[in-house]
Amino acid sequence: MPKTQFSRNQFTFYRSYFDSVEHLPKARRYEALRALILYALEGVSPEALSPAAAGVFEAIRPNLDSGRTKAAARLKELSADPSLSVPDLPAGNNKKENKNKKEKENKNEEENKEEREDEYKEAGRRDPARMAEEADDLSRLAQADPKVERALGQFLRHWENLSDPLTAEERRLLSWSLAVHTPEEQTKALCDALFQNARQVTFSARSPS
Repeated sequence: MPKTQFSRNQFTFYRSYFDSVEHLPKARRYEALRALILYALEGVSPEALSPAAAGVFEAIRPNLDSGRTKAAARLKELSADPSLSVPDLPAGNNKKENKNKKEKENKNEEENKEEREDEYKEAGRRDPARMAEEADDLSRLAQADPKVERALGQFLRHWENLSDPLTAEERRLLSWSLAVHTPEEQTKALCDALFQNARQVTFSARSPS
């Protein structure tokens, strides 16, 4: 089995890898899994895989190549030894392959994000990363006036203190609602909603200026 000079202690194993291996016949799952792990950690290229296991390996290999390249680059950056070389991996340099590799990475990121949100949902909680994204959308609208920022903070904290925070959809609706208000109207709408114990502010029909 050919091997590069670069070894790793860990690598990211995505859910999509597991799903691909699970679709194989039981007799071929270990074969494919071992090939993936050896390649990711040791750079060992399998020589005699069954057609089914080889298909899974070749489909996942570009992602593993990308991970090994990034890990080697980080190691080189942290190392004081300038002679440490990044391994020459057979990842392919043509534009089409790079595009396919990027698409697979994006798909894996989306799958991880959805899986993380599902886990928080099952636990009766909300994903902090998703909440931060939504908070950014709202905070951009509130930056025009400190009064708006204070009113928005009070509004969101009120529902969080009731252990009933606004859902992602409600936060999007709130963002859209505030987007068509002036800072003065935003403040008044938030205060009115808080006073009425309402989860949404009154939507203005006026187009944003």
